Amino acid sequence: MPASELSFHESLRASEELLSRFDNGQLGKAAFAGEAAAILSSVSGARGFLVTLLTGEFRAADEPAEELVEALRGAGAVVCDLLAKNLVMSSAMAVAHERELNYEAAAGSKRVFARTARLVQSLEIDEMRARLEAMWLALTQGSGEYSPFLKRWQYDEEQLEQVRTAMRAFV
Repeated sequence: MPASELSFHESLRASEELLSRFDNGQLGKAAFAGEAAAILSSVSGARGFLVTLLTGEFRAADEPAEELVEALRGAGAVVCDLLAKNLVMSSAMAVAHERELNYEAAAGSKRVFARTARLVQSLEIDEMRARLEAMWLALTQGSGEYSPFLKRWQYDEEQLEQVRTAMRAFV
């Protein structure tokens, strides 16, 4: 099945395999870049790839190789949108987990935030900056394209304040 037709769950499996092979040195840089680009070519593929990368035990998540960064850049708006949302969700969920005294889950959310932040900083493209500015507008003024996203997740004021604090470094 072509990568552009992968479901979210299929993209999770394909991404796990790809990232494992890359981490273990079983895949050359060019092959990795091509396979990653194929998975990232659809929204469901990009979602699955980022979930796998950001939550898994892969060296590439903590030390993004240039091939990974290039593949993410090549995916453009889809990846930038998902990364902007991920900054918000991981930061807000850390607050929720801490309230529940689930410190392991809170640490996981903070790890996802740190990994996402590293990728965002590595991209250095106008589309990423535009997405971060749009998210900041929604966070600070309640308007713009990300306002419905924030409303749908029903973050409370404490969570939103934590997100704003975390996002200040990006705007």
